[in-house]
Formats: sequence, structure tokens, C-alpha cells
Amino acid sequence: MSSPITLTIRRVQGDQVTNPFIISGLGATIHWMPQSDGKLSSQWRIIWEVRPMGPGPERPKRSYHQIHAPSAATSHTFPPDIWKPNESSNLFVRFWSDGRIAAGTFIPHPKGGVELLFGVAVMPVEVNTLESITNQTASHQWNDLVFRVWYIAGAGGQDDRTAFAAQVYEYLGQHNSLFSDCAT
Repeated sequence: MSSPITLTIRRVQGDQVTNPFIISGLGATIHWMPQSDGKLSSQWRIIWEVRPMGPGPERPKRSYHQIHAPSAATSHTFPPDIWKPNESSNLFVRFWSDGRIAAGTFIPHPKGGVELLFGVAVMPVEVNTLESITNQTASHQWNDLVFRVWYIAGAGGQDDRTAFAAQVYEYLGQHNSLFSDCAT
């Protein structure tokens, strides 16, 4: 049996963030997708680009992402609850249905190992009408999502990056105070 992980999270001032990045072109549209039973269900198609902002030893690669999420699970609001890990591009993103967002990348720790550097932000929750869902006209677009609040999370002996990032974001989901300095 593995021993429990002790999670440490500390705030990092913006000018000390060595590997900053932004989420650019975040957009969402609603469309109908066939399910395995032949029925149609409304799905959010969410796309975004990650843009590194400067050099860094381990930063997320410039990359494009697309995911689908059921709209019914969010009562027709955007954003839905989504967890999107991507180890190949070193990016771990979490959206909460109350508008909170966290996006992180693993960076080297000065004494060996890695830490999760992540930014947090809050975006407005958009409510869509049933008509806009039915007619597939629900659409949202944001320009650049710039993270103004950054943290580093570390845990000794954690090798599974996806599992560690999930644990950090689970903690964030239970502690709104880490988002208190984020402007909407």
C-alpha cells in the first residue's frame, strides 16, 4: 500500500513565473452528436490554443485542443466541469461549472524532481436558452485568457503526473479561496 501524499501549494508572484502561458481562442459551440444507442445528444465542442509566453526549460508546447462535453450535464451553462490532462504537451487543464479554470505544466524543481506550476482564473458563467441548444446556436468566444494568479504544487515521490495534477485540482475544487484574487 502506498503512503499518502502530502500536498504543498504556494503562491508565486507573476514576475517570478518562469514558464508562463496563456489560453488563446477559447471557444465553445453546441451541436448534436449521435450516441451509441442511435439517439442524438447536445454536446459542447470546446477548442483552445495554448501559447507559451517566453522561454522555459519545461513549458507547455504550443498546442491546439478540442474536447466534447455533454451540455445536459451542465444544465445548459458554460463552462461545464471538464478535466483535460495532456502529458504529451505537458498541459493539465480543469474547468469548473462555476467559471473557475486552472491550467498547469510540470517544471523542474531546483533540488530534483518536478512541480506543477499552474495558473488560475475565473470566467463568467454563460447561461444558454433551451432554444439556443436545440437550434445549435449557442456559441461563446473569448480572446486571450491570461492567468494573473499562479501557484506551484509539489509532492515528494509522486511519479504519475496526471494523477498528481488531478489531486491538486481536486483540492482546488474544494478551496475557492485560491481563486479569490482572480477578476472575472
